Amino acid sequence: EGCQERKAFAKASRFVATNIDPTIDPCKDFYSFACGGWLRRHAIPEDKLIYGIIAAVGEQNEEKLRRLLLRPVRRPSPASAERKVKEFFRSCLDLAEIDRRGARPM
Repeated sequence: EGCQERKAFAKASRFVATNIDPTIDPCKDFYSFACGGWLRRHAIPEDKLIYGIIAAVGEQNEEKLRRLLLRPVRRPSPASAERKVKEFFRSCLDLAEIDRRGARPM
């Protein structure tokens, strides 16, 4: 447990250290101090009006979840929560079936 906590703390420390701008006085402009390093390394995508670290992390999490939900089901039982969640997610992606059924329940 202690080892895991130390690793997590070290990772978080590196993340903070690489994303701050130490040239900014945090008492005068905390946002630029806290996020300035990240903002210098990441351009705002052309399809976004605003973009920041929270949006970027959200996109990364969505992509990780998508990959996880598209993996094959490991628990073959029809009643498994994993199967139900993955089948529900995939049903939302099946646009042809959604169009075919129209407004009726899936």
